[in-house]
Amino acid sequence: ILVQKRTYGLLIRKKNIMNKNKIISKLLNKNDVLNYFKFFPYYLSSSFFAFITDAILYSFLRPIYGIIFSSIVAFLGGTTILFVILKFTNKSRIRSKSKGYLLQVLIGIGSLFINIFTLFLIDILAKIYFRESFQVNSMYSLSSKIISGSFGFIWSSFFTSKFNFSHLKR
Repeated sequence: ILVQKRTYGLLIRKKNIMNKNKIISKLLNKNDVLNYFKFFPYYLSSSFFAFITDAILYSFLRPIYGIIFSSIVAFLGGTTILFVILKFTNKSRIRSKSKGYLLQVLIGIGSLFINIFTLFLIDILAKIYFRESFQVNSMYSLSSKIISGSFGFIWSSFFTSKFNFSHLKR
């Protein structure tokens, strides 16, 4: 009986590993990766304008309102600009504009969490390194936003190409 329980435990572990592999293979299949590289130039140009909007809003709001509120307002501004540009230039995978925008916001929330985490990490490291002379200003805010935005970019571009917009032109 003891041998059967151990075997059963191994079967459960193998089944869990196989389920994880299925999830990863669904997210990263060959067609999705190829479509991502075809979509990337369109996303890059669209996200440039979205990032400019995001960075300007964040760098002006951050010294007054702090990281979280500034990040959320800047994120919503940037996401709206990105969605509008992609809606006019690329073929949408979702017919409804409101559902497409909601999906874009949900994709962007992952990027927002990455941004906020990175911004807090940069602040902690800057406070440790600069100690007494550390001050938050618009230039520091813009620089930290550029660094943190780079980390969220791949997340949002991949999932936007997979679920929301095609590389095909309208």
